Amino acid sequence: LARTSERFDVVLDDLFLTGPNDVVRSRVPQGETLTLLRARVADGGLFVANLITDAGEHKSVRLASRKAFAESFPVSRVVTPPRGLNEILVGGDEVLPRSALTGYVPRLADPYDRARLAELDVRLLKRR
Repeated sequence: LARTSERFDVVLDDLFLTGPNDVVRSRVPQGETLTLLRARVADGGLFVANLITDAGEHKSVRLASRKAFAESFPVSRVVTPPRGLNEILVGGDEVLPRSALTGYVPRLADPYDRARLAELDVRLLKRR
């Protein structure tokens, strides 16, 4: 990221390393790291980060990331899937609410996928 000036409509951060007992974030999306990532997001684009919601180190990373998103983006939302131990932070100039997903349901051919999309919880983290 530091070697390019290219900007993207969406930048996805799902960077984890394998630790001795669990996966760990290679970098927390905050401070200089978040500044660098945000610089690669085009106007009107989104920055998306996957986080683990488990206890311990994961919890402190998640809370720090939420705070950084709330301070860094005009709008940020938390997307929580119905299963698993993760949440997705989405930040940008405009991040649509959960109701915007309704239009995508018919595009999914598999009934299982449609049901999972309907189960996503999308909450507003912060709007400046």
